[in-house]
Amino acid sequence: MPPSVTGKTSPNNGNYGLNAALTFGVTFSESVLVTGDPRLVLAVDPGGLATQYAVYSGGSGSNTLSFTWSVPSGANDYDGIVVNSTIDSNGGTIRSGTSVDADLNTGIWFTSFVYADGVLPAAPTSIGLTNPATSPSNVATPTFTVGTVNVNDVVTLHNTTNCSGTPMGSNAATGASVDITLSPSLSVSNAYTLYAKATDLAGNASPCSAVSFTYTYDGLAPNVTSYNQPNTGNYSTGQTLTYSFSFSENVTYSTVPNILLGLASGTITVPLASLSGNVGSFTYTIQAGNLDSSSSFSATGFVPNFSDLVGNPMTIWGASTNNVVINSTANLSFTSSIVNFGSVTYP
Repeated sequence: MPPSVTGKTSPNNGNYGLNAALTFGVTFSESVLVTGDPRLVLAVDPGGLATQYAVYSGGSGSNTLSFTWSVPSGANDYDGIVVNSTIDSNGGTIRSGTSVDADLNTGIWFTSFVYADGVLPAAPTSIGLTNPATSPSNVATPTFTVGTVNVNDVVTLHNTTNCSGTPMGSNAATGASVDITLSPSLSVSNAYTLYAKATDLAGNASPCSAVSFTYTYDGLAPNVTSYNQPNTGNYSTGQTLTYSFSFSENVTYSTVPNILLGLASGTITVPLASLSGNVGSFTYTIQAGNLDSSSSFSATGFVPNFSDLVGNPMTIWGASTNNVVINSTANLSFTSSIVNFGSVTYP
């Protein structure tokens, strides 16, 4: 009796991408010896694809032979691979130890859940900022919309022109576009130029996108880089105290900020007088009752606070005002008058 096929094994169910190796097994009723390159004939979609073969890859001397096929470019089979009912000897032989040719009939062989995909996804064609609305921003977890992509593709964002390295964010597409939020959150204030790529269920990755989006993250709080206190001296009613500041960046406010001076006579509020970019000044006119003879009183700010142009609040500031004496009191003025009544005669 010639050796005959008693069993067949298919690759594990799943999606196999370009160049993935799939191994099929054929078991005979007894050990067989192989010469040459026998092969299995495969029917793989699309129909115009050249005939595909799983070529003998091992097992001679045993009763189980292996045949291996690599997914070629252009394969796109999502209804299962069909194996022809007969092993193609391809000029080789499969024989028993006594040189009896094996019966090469395997019967029709379906692999319903083995999918072959040798088609790379196209590179995404657009990247847009969704949240926040504008850049620069202090949002550390911005969201971007990426298109055009295929359903089920996993789309990733990268800070490299070839989309290498760990993604900065990813999401699976459920339509022609997908929203991606950066994760983990940004921690370094910088400009990030983002590119996108798509990876399909078979693991095929698209080229890196030609389009990009540059997002500038600003998580740094502005601070005081220099300030000038009022000139050294004694100040009294009607004189002006002026504090001027330079900040680390341009700042703005929604409610006029003040600085607070801790005088011996009580805290006074000094309002913002002017602001241009990163330079501001505060002025206060001494009022009756303002007193401090210590030559060193506190100045703190800012209330309400400044913020930079993306909303980061100013770092709290405080300093001592040195060699400034405030001596203002309400002056009482007395005027004496002499009234001449002329001659007075007493009775």
